[in-house]
Amino acid sequence: MLKKTLKAGVLYYTLFVALVMLLTVGLFILIFYQENFLTANIKRSERINSYFSSALTLALSNPASGSFTRSILLFEEDKESSVTIAQSEWGMYSVLTLSLAEFPKIASKSYLIGITPNDTIRQTGLYLRNNFSYLSVSGSTILTGRTYLPYSGIASSSIEGVGYTGDSLVYGKKFFSCDSLPTAFSSRLSQIIDWVKELKEEDISLSEPVAAPFSKKPRAIGVPHLLSRCSLSGNIVIRSDGKLTLSRNAQLKNVIVYAPTVYVESGFRGICQIFATDTVIIQKGATLRYPSGIAIFSKNGGYLQVDSTSRIYGYAIVRGNNNTKVGLRIRSSASIFGYAYCSTKVDHQGAIFGSLYAYGFEFRTGWGLYTSSLLNAKVLGNELSPSYVFPYVTPGRKAVIAKLP
Repeated sequence: MLKKTLKAGVLYYTLFVALVMLLTVGLFILIFYQENFLTANIKRSERINSYFSSALTLALSNPASGSFTRSILLFEEDKESSVTIAQSEWGMYSVLTLSLAEFPKIASKSYLIGITPNDTIRQTGLYLRNNFSYLSVSGSTILTGRTYLPYSGIASSSIEGVGYTGDSLVYGKKFFSCDSLPTAFSSRLSQIIDWVKELKEEDISLSEPVAAPFSKKPRAIGVPHLLSRCSLSGNIVIRSDGKLTLSRNAQLKNVIVYAPTVYVESGFRGICQIFATDTVIIQKGATLRYPSGIAIFSKNGGYLQVDSTSRIYGYAIVRGNNNTKVGLRIRSSASIFGYAYCSTKVDHQGAIFGSLYAYGFEFRTGWGLYTSSLLNAKVLGNELSPSYVFPYVTPGRKAVIAKLP
């Protein structure tokens, strides 16, 4: 009886050891295959990332500024490296969308791109058209960077008893300006407005957040007068036939807004490009975050007004035909960070951290009308952020502004 018990115990012990060994071997085999699987996935991920990186570098080297779609093989002996590069205009910027043909389950990648010009353009502060009249500066006016002035030059003066307080008239190099402003982007601006007008509107509910990917066609939304309490982002065009007000409660990101007249309500904070054919007013305390922009293409007396304490990070463009009227009004303590252009007269009392291209200057006080004069205005060409990427307003190299969702 004792011998039988020992034999049964040995059998159980043997089975237990065998089971442990089997599990151990199985675990090692599982770890081996899992490690191989993870290594293969990592290598696959690295290969896919290299495809996207190479495609982006190739796309940025292409100088074409319009819309196009092309498919290429990045590496001759690698059939999986087939990539489709699509570029489309998005306001005064462009969108690059990259997709891999051999990896249909891999989501495409989109980037907002602009232009990095040469240092001569990047360091330009004020460019005042040669109007055969000298520029008069008073008060705490500061001009830095490369400053382009009429042949008559610049002089200090006193306006309403306020003299010039600076140590130098220009803090930077001075150059002579041309009789006209550069207008290389005017055709693009008119094309954008024509394109926005032709888009077919969709019936989209604004009660829920709406996000449109840039890998698909743009979605157009018609708004009667007020855009409030909504969340819109991505490949969306907001359009109105009359005066449109952007409420402080509207959450906008990377969208385009179009209307003849646009009011941006005090307290608004968002990222959008606004296009108008008449007037845009940025009320006190509103902020358009980078990369935003405002462009007015007016045949009459349209203008852009940037009220006190408001901020624009991006660009501000006024393209008008009536040179006798003021097209850009920048109030005291208002700021533009980036590129500003006005083909009509400018009433500048705030600060521009970047470039201002102006046809001429004009402002009124209780004492009268002052032309070709600046009072307590700042154009700080040396203060433009090195990470700022220009819109398509000048020649240069393409550069990524942001990755789009």
